[in-house]
Amino acid sequence: MKGTDSGPVGEVETPTESQPVPKNYLPSGSWLEQMSETPSDDDRYCPSCGAAQSRYSRFCSECGIAIEDEGESAAGSADPQGTAEASQPQSHGGQWGTHEPAPQAQDEGWSAVKIVVVALGVVFLAIPALVVMAAVLASFVLGLGDTTEIAPNPSFESTYHSANATLAVQVESGDAFEADRVLFVGEGIEQDGAHWSRVDAGKTPGDVVSAGDSVALDTTGPEFVVELVWVDEDGTYITLWRERGPEA
Repeated sequence: MKGTDSGPVGEVETPTESQPVPKNYLPSGSWLEQMSETPSDDDRYCPSCGAAQSRYSRFCSECGIAIEDEGESAAGSADPQGTAEASQPQSHGGQWGTHEPAPQAQDEGWSAVKIVVVALGVVFLAIPALVVMAAVLASFVLGLGDTTEIAPNPSFESTYHSANATLAVQVESGDAFEADRVLFVGEGIEQDGAHWSRVDAGKTPGDVVSAGDSVALDTTGPEFVVELVWVDEDGTYITLWRERGPEA
């Protein structure tokens, strides 16, 4: 059954015998032709003549060559047996294989270990020095480092004369001592606080008192108490001899 012509829709060029019909011949003005000729962001290009093609085209609209899909081309160029990387297990949070630490992390770990070792070495070397410093400081603070002067150790003989209320003191033996470094101190004596050199007229400051030397002290009566003290370089008083009167 033949249809009737309802009116011109557009001129359609019909190929003649002298013009070969392309494989993808489309009538002029059709929507398929517009789709194939209007490039878009998803269009492709013919690998042979370079003409723009629609993403739906299977053949080139200019030369008629078949156009492969990008996915098929990528699949065809891949290794049919699979890559070596795909066949090996990957490390995913320790599920497959082992995860080697980064070289930078290893370097930081070794640096921390070295710092700790050096610090411990410094501490062990510093301990003896600190002990010596503490001992020296303690010797000065507590007086342990001072050299104590040794006091002389003489022996004395004394005689009290009640007629004139005098006390004769004589060095019998023992160590000698300086005349201006010993004092007579006590109660009931006239020379309280006097040096030996002051009581003994034959001695001057700086002279040495030794065995055989003697002095006479004036007392107020038989109730006296007298001591002979030696004064060291620090001003410390050390008693060398002590005597009490007959009625003290």
